[in-house]
Amino acid sequence: MAPFAAAAASPQVEVLQWGVPGSYPLDPAIGHPTAAPPFAPAYSAEYAQDGPMYGTPLIPQSPWVPRVPDIPLAPPPPPPPPPPPPPSPSPPEPWRSNPSFGPGTLHPALGKSDLRWGRRWKPPSPRPLQPPAPPAPPADPTGSNLPKSEAMFPATWDARNKTLTGGRRIISSVKNQYSCNACVSFAVIAAAETAFAKGRGVNAAWVDFSEHHLFFCDSQQAIRPASCSLGWNVPDALAVLQRSGAYLECCWNYLPGRGPSLCNRPSYCSTQRPGSDCKPVPGRWVVQKVNWGSAEAANTSAAKEMVMKSGSAIACFREYADMTRNRGAIYRFQAGVAAKGYHCAQLIGWDDEEDYWLFKSSWGEDVGEEGFFKIGYGEVEVLVWGVYGVMWLDVE
Repeated sequence: MAPFAAAAASPQVEVLQWGVPGSYPLDPAIGHPTAAPPFAPAYSAEYAQDGPMYGTPLIPQSPWVPRVPDIPLAPPPPPPPPPPPPPSPSPPEPWRSNPSFGPGTLHPALGKSDLRWGRRWKPPSPRPLQPPAPPAPPADPTGSNLPKSEAMFPATWDARNKTLTGGRRIISSVKNQYSCNACVSFAVIAAAETAFAKGRGVNAAWVDFSEHHLFFCDSQQAIRPASCSLGWNVPDALAVLQRSGAYLECCWNYLPGRGPSLCNRPSYCSTQRPGSDCKPVPGRWVVQKVNWGSAEAANTSAAKEMVMKSGSAIACFREYADMTRNRGAIYRFQAGVAAKGYHCAQLIGWDDEEDYWLFKSSWGEDVGEEGFFKIGYGEVEVLVWGVYGVMWLDVE
């Protein structure tokens, strides 16, 4: 119901007298009724919805409204109980509030009763600290899947370091393949020399096997024989090594220009060295291989484990024209450099801090650092075909 109703002469207002309606003329000048009603309502119709429903009485807006009779209202709801007082803070430990006051001493603020009973303050027993959670293993540098934790491998490894190899040198001298594509033969023979030095317990400086005999003579037994123009492949070379064995360099020196013509004409070899009769070096060769087929699936943990277990590994990568001109820096591919093909070499270490693999060269001592060079992780398809390891077993 509207609080004010319009009239013909002057506006009329309907005032609720607790159920008794009455009409009084409204003074247009001030907007108030010209005569006070006999009873002013306790609630205006304008606030009938908001006021009574929520128990909010109308506050008079003009001074003419007479005193409202005392009408009993519904008692207000009881106030909610006061919230519980906050817990009083525990007093600080004496040894924290007073730096000069320590465990086992009498606090200076204690009363006489405390002094009488001789109570001495003792700190609570410290709670054992939980060891921190181990950090997450670092991401593999090449983005490879790692079935074994990297924590089992050191951050750096160099098989030339004798402190890592039982105090013996297990990496033989750097050699040169010259213009013949015989890198596979040089990598396999280098791994065999390391395996022999490691298994026999001798100095690798005195171990020198013949790359010429493996490449030009024994490779004729393979399905795909080696040649200087086409090169060779690692699986066939390792199969030939297991079948025919290794021969001493002093019997068949590396002369690529002579090729197979030297196979039946061994050179003179000192009788002070094993195998001086130009027969295969005694023992049995064991080959291990881990293949994955792509750089994305390369398992660097398997490569590191093979290097640490066998002393070295055989790995291949794409060769570029500026590789042989690199002088000790970590090789990384530069756009515009021509590719020459693929190259295989002896893998002897790594460095996770500088992100590179360490190889022994077959390009002579003028390459890299005296014949040893570094390739950055994930560069030039390194490890794309997997890694191969060679071990020597004494079966005499």
